[in-house]
Formats: sequence, structure tokens, C-alpha cells
Amino acid sequence: MRWRTYALIALVAVLALAGTAYVFRKPLILYFVASAGLTPVGPNREVVWEKGPDVAVKAVSERPPFHRP
Repeated sequence: MRWRTYALIALVAVLALAGTAYVFRKPLILYFVASAGLTPVGPNREVVWEKGPDVAVKAVSERPPFHRP
């Protein structure tokens, strides 16, 4: 009889946990998806760019169109 009491308590606890997880399923999914892809980011570094030409080499009509990949 005692094991039935423990089994019933365990079943109620599992059902309560499952019900809570179901109610908060969207925040839980977002949390686990967001935290799974985290990679450590290094410190910020300044990038020194070279200065381009003052005048374009080709006219706008002669350049190929710009396409984003």
C-alpha cells in the first residue's frame, strides 16, 4: 500500500511538471533555442579601412548591378 502512495505522489508531481511545461512551452522553447546557439564573442576591434579613390573608375551606367546573396 505504501508504494502506491509514493507512485501516486510521483505521478502527480510528473503531471504537474508536464502541465507547467505545457503552459510555458513558448518561452521554454525560445530560451533553449536561443541559448543553444550562443558562441563566445571576442572583444571589439577597430578596423582600419583603406581610403578609396576620390573619383570612381567606371561610370554608374558601366558598373554591374549590385545583388545581395
